[in-house]
Amino acid sequence: MQSAGRHPSDKRQLVLGAALSFDVNQIRVFVESLRASGYAGDIAILVDLTSRRPVDYLRRHGAQPVRTWCIRRLHGPIHSYRYACFAAYLRQHARRYDQVLISDVRDVVFQSHPFIGVTSPACHFFLESARLRIGSEPNNARWMRIFLPPVQAAQMAEYPVSCGGVVLGGVGAMTLYLERMSAYIRAIPLLTRRKHGAD
Repeated sequence: MQSAGRHPSDKRQLVLGAALSFDVNQIRVFVESLRASGYAGDIAILVDLTSRRPVDYLRRHGAQPVRTWCIRRLHGPIHSYRYACFAAYLRQHARRYDQVLISDVRDVVFQSHPFIGVTSPACHFFLESARLRIGSEPNNARWMRIFLPPVQAAQMAEYPVSCGGVVLGGVGAMTLYLERMSAYIRAIPLLTRRKHGAD
């Protein structure tokens, strides 16, 4: 279901995602549920340099494919490298937007317009679960041990688990967040950064 009309603020909103190596079936639910929510603003999705069918699909649904290349041995996995790509995209296009959502693509379904009710320009992070803590959730605890010194990993243990892949906010705060996140990831030695979970 497409939105009957474009909400006035939608033209100043952007949804950013990464779908390198994804096929159409892996992006369909994301794109179609976003459009069905009534969101009529811009969507920009990172895709491979050689993508064809995903590019055609995105264009048919009013989304902009952004051709990107990522080689794990040079950049680390796209899960981590996407922050640098998103930051570069916002540096180029920031004046066009007031609000930005970065989102995972393959496992996200929109149940309502993502920007409705969001009035603060600050970054909004979303908890994976109110009861989970970084130190007791196995995947996050393992990633902390891989990427942080033991003292920092211990300091993080009691914090709740939030999703770095879904963050929403004003364009200024989001640009700063993406710049800082990509700088933190770049500071990790490449041999370590190549491992899954650096983000």
